[in-house]
Amino acid sequence: MLRSPLPIGMRWQHCTTLLALLLLQLGVRAQGALPGTGMHPPDPNQPPMMTVEPWTGLPKGYRLPERVDLSKWFPPAGDQGQQGSCVAWALCYGLMSYRQNRWNDITYEPGDPMDSTATFSPAYLYNFVQQSYVIPGQINISLCDDGTNIEWMMQMAMLTGACSMEDMPYDTALASCMQRVHYEVILKSIPAHIPPAIGLGNANFEQWRYHLAEGRPILIGFAPTTEFIQGGFAAQGKQPYTWKWYPINHLAKGGGHAVVCTGYDRTDSTFSFMNSWGQHWGYRGHFKATEERLEQACGFAYILANDSTADWPTAPGEPADDDHLTGAHVREEFKPGEFQQINGKKVQLASLHPKGHEGVVQLFDTRTDSLMRSITVRADQPYDVYGKEERVRIELDRPSLLSRWFGRPVRFTMTTHPVKDDPYLRERQAQIRRFQPPKKE
Repeated sequence: MLRSPLPIGMRWQHCTTLLALLLLQLGVRAQGALPGTGMHPPDPNQPPMMTVEPWTGLPKGYRLPERVDLSKWFPPAGDQGQQGSCVAWALCYGLMSYRQNRWNDITYEPGDPMDSTATFSPAYLYNFVQQSYVIPGQINISLCDDGTNIEWMMQMAMLTGACSMEDMPYDTALASCMQRVHYEVILKSIPAHIPPAIGLGNANFEQWRYHLAEGRPILIGFAPTTEFIQGGFAAQGKQPYTWKWYPINHLAKGGGHAVVCTGYDRTDSTFSFMNSWGQHWGYRGHFKATEERLEQACGFAYILANDSTADWPTAPGEPADDDHLTGAHVREEFKPGEFQQINGKKVQLASLHPKGHEGVVQLFDTRTDSLMRSITVRADQPYDVYGKEERVRIELDRPSLLSRWFGRPVRFTMTTHPVKDDPYLRERQAQIRRFQPPKKE
């Protein structure tokens, strides 16, 4: 049975689309092998490792600027080669270097060389993690083009710390991920604290813009397509490249990829990103993406918490009172350094900003006093912590000026819900399934 022909307009669009893909494919082949990616989705059988920020809207009276550009605090875009190290590039080379540069007021102009003393190395974290799968003394090069679970990698970074590119340069050779991480570098890296990550909505663009406007770049995990790779190479580092909605999508081999969102422009509904495929991809390694494209491609989004110190308590302080509270909805109060016992957890206010707009809340196991989670919370914004069977939501009230002046306790709310039919988990599972490779027949 013959199919009816497409209308002339649709045939023309279809032919031009295929022609564009073919031309770009030839351009990529001239560049050599495809670049590395390496973002694996979280484990579908485990609850989220990160605290999640359920978006409730902009703070009262807050107005988003038309444009935000944080790129001047980032080092020049680097090149991961064919290694599956994109998460380490986005986290260490991207977010961590940005934080340090922002604190120290270090900025870059186009064409400036990377300062190896002020830039964190992706090789340290990626090599450290990949070598944990290898028996000591053995080498397994096949791991070097393999990626990592995005959430597990970010959790590991809190333990390993980070080192500078000067202490451990990145080698783009595929086998270099088996380069041993020396003990001296490890000891030097652990104090370089990487704060906890907070999960955002994978396509909640108002939430993204708010954090970018507040100076918090975003690490995203997304599904790259062939036209994304090819279109970036076609720009040759000289022309702006915008990743737009495309009628034909071919997912690139290798699964997900991680990059850093460095800004936005509301006039054309785009977000700006730094990639890790070198200066000859996109415009000096950077690209833009439209909201339509991000809605299709982005699966996961994270920021780093606002903390500026690693001196968080590792054990609970003093009890606020002798109560042992239970219930699905608990309203209580505590002062900095105090905890309340609620549903088998010690909920502690570790610290409070002098202005009262944010604080650090910690959860400890009541029986063992082991630290379960540290959360940097913004006042009047809920945060969710997921377990196997329940979701704990914590919301800190913003204390008044008089309350802060007299050192009065801070009020907070803790609610507990079963995770069955949780909307965030449903969306998360859908994204994880999308990034997993198809089952072999």
